[in-house]
Amino acid sequence: MTGVAMYRARDLLQDPTAHPTLPDIGFDIIPTVDALCVYSNIESYFLITVMLYTLVRMMLTGPDGWMVFCRFAVCDGILMMLRATTVSVTSLNNPWPECFQCGIESGCPSSLLECITYTVSRFPFYDCGDLIFSGHTVHFLLTGFVWISYSDRATKVEMIANFFCVIIGLSMLLSCRFHYSIDILVAFYLTTAVWFGYHYATLTYIPLLSGVAQWMSTSSQRSLL
Repeated sequence: MTGVAMYRARDLLQDPTAHPTLPDIGFDIIPTVDALCVYSNIESYFLITVMLYTLVRMMLTGPDGWMVFCRFAVCDGILMMLRATTVSVTSLNNPWPECFQCGIESGCPSSLLECITYTVSRFPFYDCGDLIFSGHTVHFLLTGFVWISYSDRATKVEMIANFFCVIIGLSMLLSCRFHYSIDILVAFYLTTAVWFGYHYATLTYIPLLSGVAQWMSTSSQRSLL
């Protein structure tokens, strides 16, 4: 769904070179680090490393480690569905001068199946207009919230290291001009609301909502027992 939305955003922004970068306070505060940004997709590989360590570490902490993974996956799925709607309706001027842009005639997908195949084959990549809101920020924050919510499973060193990983990751997005500050801010608001709202739902006295949330986070675990 997100891949299709990204190409819809591309179609809305026909010529990214014709649109100047929008003014952004984050760009004013955090300068471009050429030595860092010269490596293509460095922030994506950094994110993958942090996310894999977090999930594997949590899944190995005990018999309910799978539940942590399921809760992460549910929240991630909700946020990515929301992102598909925001990406597809408005395309901002991409601040990254090397953003990936092409037309159907040059080999870009023209059908749903081609979108899926093309997205997987070129992962990780960027497409012009794929901005609001930041998927990288969602995943950086989700890993951070995992450590916060399940801090009893982590050491202080791991907690501090993850905090700095999240800060560094978000700073890289701004420094390399992969996202505007608004993309990161909207992602922060929504990720915080979904993660803590989901966990609140599993503990409240609202029977229907609580029951659905509990089932979604534990049914996969029960099927393995």
